[in-house]
Amino acid sequence: MKGLVLGLAILLSASVFSQELAEDELFSDGRVWYSAYLYKKLNYRWSVDMFTLTAMRSFKHDFWLGQVNFGANYRINRFWTFSFGYGHAVYPYSAWWERRYEQEPNFLNTIGFSVINLSIRRNNNIGKWLRLSNRFIIQYYIPRFEKYQIRPQYNVRLNYRRSDLPLRLRPFVQGAVFYYYNGVEVDYYDEEFNVVETAAPNGLHRLRVRAGVNFRPFKKVKSFYIVLYYGINKEFNIEGFGNDLNFLRPSSSGERFFTTYRFNNYAIYGLQFNYFL
Repeated sequence: MKGLVLGLAILLSASVFSQELAEDELFSDGRVWYSAYLYKKLNYRWSVDMFTLTAMRSFKHDFWLGQVNFGANYRINRFWTFSFGYGHAVYPYSAWWERRYEQEPNFLNTIGFSVINLSIRRNNNIGKWLRLSNRFIIQYYIPRFEKYQIRPQYNVRLNYRRSDLPLRLRPFVQGAVFYYYNGVEVDYYDEEFNVVETAAPNGLHRLRVRAGVNFRPFKKVKSFYIVLYYGINKEFNIEGFGNDLNFLRPSSSGERFFTTYRFNNYAIYGLQFNYFL
């Protein structure tokens, strides 16, 4: 019951943010994500999976992010599952990366980040039609990004679990909140732009909401599913929950101002293929 209340609270918060975003320029910045998920059950307790993502910066399909993750899952009981894994992400190398990281590009002219994942998940059925999944995840990035190196997140997903709709459609809604920790330290200023603190931008800073459908396109291929979804990614500051992102800093001359750790807001249009072995 506690998990249900907390999950619904997250979904309610996500809907409030979505209403605020309806009047924001966010919807003009749409990113296209193509992904694939492969799952293999080994026995009652153990399973392995692989997830790949190719993300485009816009509908013009200019490459933004490539990612692959390998994981192992241990089923503790019918409610709880523990998972761990390793991933690698690459971004196109540019002058922007050169100014911020000492890492050199590889032969594909990309810069790479490794990530270690740990998570615990609890699934609960709500009546005959719905399933609530609560998941807590910790990600550790090598090297660290500017805004974070450790990124805990709480993820809640509510989906229709029966197969009685056409094409076995299973609608879902999903929300996640992210905490940033151990990013690169920066100077923080008072109202007169005097330095008051040098610190990492630790804090609760990101919301991601997705809604979509999962369906089986081929009746005879019971292991293959397609997922279509729309999502919103929004960064924010909450007073009392850490240091700020997206704040002004003066130039060395004091004549110009720049935005430090600008918010990264965008919409997501996703297509995913799932195959269960």
